Amino acid sequence: EVQRAFIGLERLSFAAENIRSFAAGSLRVASLPVLGHAFLPRVVAAFCRDFPGISVLLHIRSSEAVKDLVTAGQFDLGFAADEIDLAGVETQVFAVPEAVCLVPSAHPLAARMTLAPEDLADARFVSLASEDAARARIDRLFEQAGVRRRIVVETQYSVTICNLVRNGVGVSLVNPLALEGLDRTGLTVIPFKPRVHFRTLLITPPSGTLSQVAGAFLAEAKRQLALG
Repeated sequence: EVQRAFIGLERLSFAAENIRSFAAGSLRVASLPVLGHAFLPRVVAAFCRDFPGISVLLHIRSSEAVKDLVTAGQFDLGFAADEIDLAGVETQVFAVPEAVCLVPSAHPLAARMTLAPEDLADARFVSLASEDAARARIDRLFEQAGVRRRIVVETQYSVTICNLVRNGVGVSLVNPLALEGLDRTGLTVIPFKPRVHFRTLLITPPSGTLSQVAGAFLAEAKRQLALG
């Protein structure tokens, strides 16, 4: 409730800022951190080369806050994880990347070509927070395999997980999009089987109609995603 109150105050400041700085030729994009820290800056760079007259506001927030900002009409596009409440929201699946296993480079598992749940039995594990939908899918996979991990740290953000692994806290399964632009020194990335996916949703305004500018940005985002 406190977070929603702050969002209400932000809406007022955003409206005033939009009048001052984004009166014409503007695009407002809200995103969860895993896309907002590296992937979307790459998209914005390509978009701005093609549309140099457009001002872009890229706002990084939690997935639930992203949903609220777009549905309130304050932002043109939003990217959020799939744990959000979908009631009354216009969404489509944007990305479904396969999780990869992240281990410290000095770890005994770092020499493996692939990893499976059995390889992580009793391993010190850095996990996403319990409210994350991908966390539930990962937990279910290990339960079905009958494998017990030792969860030593839980945290909300993939970038934080990467740095915890780098510092030797444990191993983890992460969204590969979180690795873009990340210094991988001290980290080894290993494919994981069976597959388990992260899901990122695109949130559009309640009208379901995108402006030409928003449509062009979305097309560029899909193109950059296909490039890898």
